[in-house]
Amino acid sequence: NDGFVGINKMCLTRGDQMFLPMWDAGSEENNENCNSIPGTGCPTNSGNIRSLNGEGVVHIHRGIAGIASLTKSSYDWRNPVAALSVS
Repeated sequence: NDGFVGINKMCLTRGDQMFLPMWDAGSEENNENCNSIPGTGCPTNSGNIRSLNGEGVVHIHRGIAGIASLTKSSYDWRNPVAALSVS
């Protein structure tokens, strides 16, 4: 779907460490249906058709609620989702 991890406009130096959240690009509806999700949670032949009606803005991703093809117990997360260390 449209979840990602990233940083922007930060000056990093050796030894910096930070934890990063999952962002939502806002380009797709968060419908949690396998026909619009690529990746290991869904069958490879599930369709991967882009859903419309996205939020239109980048925001912190709210995770998996278990409302469709993906179960919350198997695929949900809480932020932060990544650790960044500059060496």
